[in-house]
Amino acid sequence: LRRNPVLILLGGWIVTLYVYLVGVPYENSRFGLAFFTPIAALAGVGIFRIRLPGRAPSSSAQWALLAVALLLACPFTWRALDRFESSVAQQTNAIRYVQTRVSPGSTVVTFELSISLQHYTDFKVVDLYAQSPQTLRPLVCDGAPAYFYVQQQKLESQWAGRTPEKNARWLKDGIGLEELGHQGDWILYRV
Repeated sequence: LRRNPVLILLGGWIVTLYVYLVGVPYENSRFGLAFFTPIAALAGVGIFRIRLPGRAPSSSAQWALLAVALLLACPFTWRALDRFESSVAQQTNAIRYVQTRVSPGSTVVTFELSISLQHYTDFKVVDLYAQSPQTLRPLVCDGAPAYFYVQQQKLESQWAGRTPEKNARWLKDGIGLEELGHQGDWILYRV
């Protein structure tokens, strides 16, 4: 089986995705969707590689096993897609909210929403993860309007003591933040 090109291709696809995602410093709910196709194909290959006792290869029992596996997978797939859709809706609402309150061309410092904001808005987006207090200062103190848009609770719990949380604390204590409003668990501040 290790020499089978199909398994090498599918296994390599999964391993490549995993290695890439382990090294990426940011998260996005869409990243997990890339695993569905190779894992589903691998499961299908696995079912048809099973030798059932007293049966010829590709017998009706294997097709029945595939149908049962697909039926059992449906609720889990539905739940995963529902979570994905909910996450995308939350991000979309967060983007719409900030668009209605911040003028185009303003600097928006954010975390976990940077790529989407860069794509869908005209803001100068600064990702909090890739910064330090020394690099943030000229970006938010250049005289142009600057805002900070973040999921504060997630930042303080999941990223406590790490770069994004330290930078957020520096913005609050060193520069000053004025809260402007909420969208779900996203909070918009004026720097």
